[in-house]
Amino acid sequence: MNPSMHRPRRCQGSLCALWLTAALGSLVGSSVSAQTEEAHVPPDGASELVPVVITIEAPASTEMYTKLWITGDGEQLGSWNGRGLLASPVGPYTYQATIEWPIGEILSFSVTRGSWDEVECRWKGQAMPKHAFHVTRADTANVVVEQWCDVAFADEPSTFEPLSSDIRVYSGVESQYVWSRDVLVYLPPTYHDDTDARFPVLYLNDGWSMFAGVDGDASVQPLLGAMLDDLIRRGEVEPLIVVGVAAPPNARMMDYTWVQHFEGTRTNADGYHRFLAEELKPFIDQHYRTLPDREHTGIAGASLGGLVSLHFGLQPDGEFGRVAAMSPSVWWADETMTQWTRTAEKSNTKVWLDMGTNEGNDRAIGGARRLRDALQERGWEVGEDLSYLEVEGGVHTRDAFLARFDEVARFLYPPSPN
Repeated sequence: MNPSMHRPRRCQGSLCALWLTAALGSLVGSSVSAQTEEAHVPPDGASELVPVVITIEAPASTEMYTKLWITGDGEQLGSWNGRGLLASPVGPYTYQATIEWPIGEILSFSVTRGSWDEVECRWKGQAMPKHAFHVTRADTANVVVEQWCDVAFADEPSTFEPLSSDIRVYSGVESQYVWSRDVLVYLPPTYHDDTDARFPVLYLNDGWSMFAGVDGDASVQPLLGAMLDDLIRRGEVEPLIVVGVAAPPNARMMDYTWVQHFEGTRTNADGYHRFLAEELKPFIDQHYRTLPDREHTGIAGASLGGLVSLHFGLQPDGEFGRVAAMSPSVWWADETMTQWTRTAEKSNTKVWLDMGTNEGNDRAIGGARRLRDALQERGWEVGEDLSYLEVEGGVHTRDAFLARFDEVARFLYPPSPN
């Protein structure tokens, strides 16, 4: 893995970069703060508490003497009331606060200037998901506030709506098998209503693009989070957790393919699969209330992300029992996915397949039809465990994929009969 190819991180430090390897018992490096204290030993049966120093780098738009607040989970952080823990200035545009947190638990929070009307956001004014850190020892969590939403929209204040969906972002996730990347976790609006309830999980390729626009360059709120919130509240979709896995631009084609199409290109779908199956999924299952079995675990994506979803999801002994392939690149390597499907053993997988009629020449819509036929030949039935959709005039864009994601969700995760 080439560190120079990693995308810039919005947070840094071993809590941010090493949460996954730490969860697997492999701690690499250390950035323990000089303020680290001896850990507090709680009563028997409780998790050990350790100090976490939260360091905030504020944007240049932050006025002198401004108070910054850390709001998040639990009473110490105000239970998401917009205030919580006050951070003290320690240098120009730099603030710190220390909190004791249980080892092994997720520390999730946002930064405000005192209320949700003055919350942090992305640098162009887009809503920012909650920061999430896996606490494994006494350490420092470094956060960069890119902009304040009320400042970004000072000339048009009515255009901004704070992020209401519960979306948490793990930045710069390290792996033994792929380049580091961001991971977003969407929790359904009912997640905190019943602490005994468990939820199915959908792993979503191109996570930043689908949740927050290309490379995060669009508003999170009007896209997937709000759509899923609405579908779940109306009872049209079973409450589910969505794990959005970002694709570093220089690794996307490599991670989503297993055979060459263009001469000289590298493939690493096997490594990406190992990242999902051996590193990411165990972490998600450990720290969130999931239904971890194959039947309740899905994978989805568009274009090459849809192709690799089919590649993983159609394996009879794979981890994924639900697959959505939106406008998949079925033409790749002489339609290798279709060729494999024609002779493969049928898996117990629910499959969504779609394609727009305006996505290029026949290799797109024609390829989708040939893959549909191959699936039917192997035993999948349209209307049962297969849904096939041709979108009249549909084009190959993120907005086009999102426009029909509600139909994908209704098919893959229909409301429970009870």
